[in-house]
Amino acid sequence: MKRIYVLAILIFMVPVLTQGLLAQSREGDVVKIGVINTQRILEESKIGKSIINELEALRMERKKELDSLNAEIESLKNSLETQSSLLSTEAKRNKEDELLKKQTTLRRKVEDYENELRSRQDTVLQTITVRIEKILDNLGKEQGYTIILNEAVALYFSAEIDITDEIIKRLNAQ
Repeated sequence: MKRIYVLAILIFMVPVLTQGLLAQSREGDVVKIGVINTQRILEESKIGKSIINELEALRMERKKELDSLNAEIESLKNSLETQSSLLSTEAKRNKEDELLKKQTTLRRKVEDYENELRSRQDTVLQTITVRIEKILDNLGKEQGYTIILNEAVALYFSAEIDITDEIIKRLNAQ
């Protein structure tokens, strides 16, 4: 749904942007367009790699905690199944209640951890986004770019206008 929305916006915005660029071009100005691959910047820059490693370490830490709780639940299930006929009604009910509580705790922790990871990811990505935007602004002014686009919005572009390597180089130099 989100992609459809973005695509619809692009379909309406491309003619508007193109008309503006063509108008500048008719006046004798040179139109210089650059394209970047934000995913590659994240994967190949030092700070991007650091962010990916940090998020992965947090995810693995939380996964271990969830796996441990899940193992407790499985152990309790097996215990309940094997001892069910030997337990009194009250003892059986107590074990079932304990199992339900642990399952509820697991569901809540999964949700909490997902929210924590999403929040942390948003925070660190915002940090790198601000740095990339400053680099793009400086590069655009220095080299006279009319527009720099994310390749996700470009339906086609020549590799000659891809400036991702330059952005990674400048980001790593910071």
